Amino acid sequence: MAASATSTAIQTQPARVTPTRTVRSRPAVHELARLVTGMFLVVPLGAAILDLGRPSLMLTLSGLAALHLAGELFLERTGHPISEDRSLRIVLVSWVAGLTVLGGAGWAGSVAGYHFESVIVVGVLAACFVGLVSRPPIAALWGVAATAAVALGASLVGPMTADAAMGAASVAAGILPGLIVGQGLERSVERRRRPLTFEP
Repeated sequence: MAASATSTAIQTQPARVTPTRTVRSRPAVHELARLVTGMFLVVPLGAAILDLGRPSLMLTLSGLAALHLAGELFLERTGHPISEDRSLRIVLVSWVAGLTVLGGAGWAGSVAGYHFESVIVVGVLAACFVGLVSRPPIAALWGVAATAAVALGASLVGPMTADAAMGAASVAAGILPGLIVGQGLERSVERRRRPLTFEP
């Protein structure tokens, strides 16, 4: 009888942990997305200082990321914040646009050659995040779009070399570890949510 009552109580308790992939508006996911957006600011800025690629495009992307973050903070301070779910959808689209700029910014202005370091750092981080918080079909679709965006940006500024292709491919490669970790966390959470059962 006691075992039955304990099992019933456990079944009626609401789950405290929800799989990240099914709840896109979780504050933790929103804050993590904000950190990734910050990388669109910091990494191109550092690349411009180190003269890696085209400083003008790097600084443009860094400035756009700064405006995005400043706009979110301003709306929060004025009491009109964007919902976390909508903010996440906005950044997923804006990151693809940002990767297009970053793909073109990899080309050096006065020195021939493609600097893919910034593309790899930012692209892999963004892709890992998308793979972590999104369901596999959405993550795969984003990965294809982001990879094409980097390739498009690079091809608009210069020829599509092996280095440029490596930078574009790194975005697609970043999706895989995010998916693996996300699926592992989801399975772990599902096991924790299962009610305890007792053999008669």
